[in-house]
Amino acid sequence: MKILVVDDNPDAAELLKLVLQPYGDVDTAAEGLQALDKIRQAWEQGQPFELILLDVLMPKMDGLEALSVLRREERSRGIADAQRTKVIMITAYADEENMQRALSIGCEGYVFKTAGKNKILDRLRVLGLIE
Repeated sequence: MKILVVDDNPDAAELLKLVLQPYGDVDTAAEGLQALDKIRQAWEQGQPFELILLDVLMPKMDGLEALSVLRREERSRGIADAQRTKVIMITAYADEENMQRALSIGCEGYVFKTAGKNKILDRLRVLGLIE
């Protein structure tokens, strides 16, 4: 599985990378614009990301805006909902408004960073990405 972790906190990104490495190739980006560049490159190479863990609060372009652009570009490329990239939003803050907005834009999950490794892996199992 090809995975992208997007988080402006390098320690958090590294921790997520360590959790996810047993399940695939993990790349990282520090903010939304960089993530979108990597996503577009992966599409052009014919090797799209299957999973993106996307931090909500980041500089330049936050996770909600990046998710919105991603979903719009998937539609413009003719990518069916069943084939689109699975996105799990990650955040350090319990913010009901951002969670509802992310779900309405089209994320497949919302996980608090403090929830730990098992919560992330449980979400991946629910999505059918790991056993």
